[in-house]
Amino acid sequence: LGMAAVLAAGAHAQDATPEATPVAGGGEGEALVVSQVGPVAESLGPAVPEELTVETNWAVENYDLQATRNVKGSGISAETVDQLGTAWRAPYDLPGFYGVLTSNPVVVDGVVFVQDAKSNVTAFDIESGETVWYNEYMLDVPSGGPNGVAVGYGYVVYPVGEGEVVAARVDTGEEAWRIDIQGPRGEGITMAPAIYDSTVYISTIPGSLSEFYNGGQRGFIHAIELATGRVLWYFDTTTDNLWGNARANSGGGLWHPPSFDEDGNIYVGTGNPGPFPGNEQYPAGTGRPGDNDYTNSLIRINPDTAGIDWYINVKPGDLFDLDNQLTPIIADVGDVPMVFSSGKH
Repeated sequence: LGMAAVLAAGAHAQDATPEATPVAGGGEGEALVVSQVGPVAESLGPAVPEELTVETNWAVENYDLQATRNVKGSGISAETVDQLGTAWRAPYDLPGFYGVLTSNPVVVDGVVFVQDAKSNVTAFDIESGETVWYNEYMLDVPSGGPNGVAVGYGYVVYPVGEGEVVAARVDTGEEAWRIDIQGPRGEGITMAPAIYDSTVYISTIPGSLSEFYNGGQRGFIHAIELATGRVLWYFDTTTDNLWGNARANSGGGLWHPPSFDEDGNIYVGTGNPGPFPGNEQYPAGTGRPGDNDYTNSLIRINPDTAGIDWYINVKPGDLFDLDNQLTPIIADVGDVPMVFSSGKH
């Protein structure tokens, strides 16, 4: 009502446009612009990045945007598998809390990109094993994993530490931008991103190595403009004020990248609710009655509205950390388009 009053005082109705309405601001000659629709990503090319159209590339965690992991251009077959041998080695002298590596490498145009458990990213020449470039972070707080990189539109994108997202030039490793999306309750990143339609998709989960599944923590999916690093929209993977008790409950978020169908719809698998199985005050999940949507769910998100088309809660009211956390796989069965989802349940 307060904004409506300012609009009425500052402009006649016939002067307003659906795109934006100027409103009196605080500075000299400045105006606050009230947009009717949130921002969209500056286009860097076709919706499917060129790097994902080369059969011998593996530019995202699951090979393609449908998460099929089916490398069509591979020369490895039942007839050639016995010819495999070591081409080169790259030793890591890097103690990590959860190990040295917590993600698989990606391969683009003859370069192998690897992120280690302390967020460092190395680009190796696939033929010689020589280092093309190395982005060193060596953080005191290692990644709990998984982490990892995605490549698209000439950028390599990856998480750093507990909440930063970095985009670097794929040929040199030079940083183009970095932003921090760590949540106000310490929600951090434990996933590799996805890149589609000039947008980076990455999520927080309810916690980090310093604070994990404590009351009030929840996971948010972020859509980030690849050209600039600004957040276009974000989506809360929990509902109903953390199921009626935001002081005690937690949950949701993504541990693996989303997948995309040919129309650009986004499919995600979400993590479990908490506390699990409960705590002294609310044993056996009594503090979060009901299904605890949208945790443990397969969700289809409409990128135009940043809202849900539909969802299936695979393990409602879960007490035992049985996430539906894996990337959904999209494939046709006969002529029927399908999406397959699984996890720890």
